[in-house]
Amino acid sequence: ERTRADSEPNNEVEDRLLSSMQIVIVDDRCTDGSIDEMIDSAKDLTSTHNDVHLVVKDLRKDDALQEDNRCDYINVSKLIAVAIEVISSPRQGIASALNYGLEHCRADLVARMDADDVCAKNRLVSQMRFMLVNSSFAVVGSSAVLFSDDCKPDILPYSIGTGTSCRNKSTNSGNNTMRCSLSLSDPGFMAWTMFFSCSIPHPCVVFRKREISNIGGYRECINHCEDYDLWLRVTQWECRSMMCLPRVGVWHRKHSQSESSMNSFMQKKRIG
Repeated sequence: ERTRADSEPNNEVEDRLLSSMQIVIVDDRCTDGSIDEMIDSAKDLTSTHNDVHLVVKDLRKDDALQEDNRCDYINVSKLIAVAIEVISSPRQGIASALNYGLEHCRADLVARMDADDVCAKNRLVSQMRFMLVNSSFAVVGSSAVLFSDDCKPDILPYSIGTGTSCRNKSTNSGNNTMRCSLSLSDPGFMAWTMFFSCSIPHPCVVFRKREISNIGGYRECINHCEDYDLWLRVTQWECRSMMCLPRVGVWHRKHSQSESSMNSFMQKKRIG
């Protein structure tokens, strides 16, 4: 099936995206300050735009799923309503936090991202646009630029080609090596590569909540590779339901002591 990435006008996507936005931040006992940094960056951005109404609710001390505690979009006079809801995962484990956050999301289209990563400009618009005109797809990703946790801020976006093709975007600044993950825009080829490794970066995906929930969400019995397991089940459900757009969507921080770095062998062994 031919995908339609550029065949529809952008107005509907921008209207949907810019009318109201819910950002759900799941605190899985993180202590690096990235959650506060993310909230502060959102406040800085909205302070420079008079048409944005920002509401931040920290629900970590309350029951995050009580309807009374949800952010209210009603009677907002400004053009764009952005609600940031911070919730606390009730159980330990990444998969548990992901499922809890997914349960809290209201929209069917859900964008995934880590709190300490950097989102490329127009990433959400391009991915939402694709999903709205390609209803057979459950997941769409993008390329991700991987950078070390000691990376200098001056080589982060948007000075190195935001939103462009990832070809020839490998740079080296001192001891900070940046490289792009491979972007697989053919859904059949992506399904085939899944037999060998996880070929879609988790922090850069947009997926349909309904489809992910229908196959059981993230399996909490899987350690370190909950995303790989999920993508395998998505392709088993429909082998041509995932692909990546040929553009950089996220600058993904790669920690040397992260679970994915330390357990890459165990991921393949456990899934295989």
